Amino acid sequence: MELFDALPIACVVDDKYLAMHGGISPELNQIEEINSLNRFQEIPLDGLFCDLMWADPMKDENAKHGDFIDNPERECSNYFGKKPVKKLLKQNKLMSIFRGHQVQVDGFKMHRWGNKDSFPYVITIFSAPNYCGYYDNKGSILILDEGNL
Repeated sequence: MELFDALPIACVVDDKYLAMHGGISPELNQIEEINSLNRFQEIPLDGLFCDLMWADPMKDENAKHGDFIDNPERECSNYFGKKPVKKLLKQNKLMSIFRGHQVQVDGFKMHRWGNKDSFPYVITIFSAPNYCGYYDNKGSILILDEGNL
């Protein structure tokens, strides 16, 4: 547990992408706020730390105009939509968010929310194939090679 507690909770990759396990929070405006979190504790059931670990993007049809709503499926955290993601990316001069945390049939999902040809606002990457022997999903990784995905 001491090793887990010492791992970073999020990071900026290649000065363009914010990466974390879960998602974003209504409490997050500037990326530097993550550095003020007390990482050496159990993950709380609400707040910034909780959301970075457990938040999920809204389903495509809701995310286009979505903000934040409660996430009863997880019994904590929230679902987030395009509006707060765009705001966070713009305020921090970033291109996209990389996250894991949700099984994806193809191993990944590009959340473009309303524009199928745009660069995705959020990319979910799920590396465990056939998760728990139940989902029959693919696993994936994301490779950045000289700035290209």
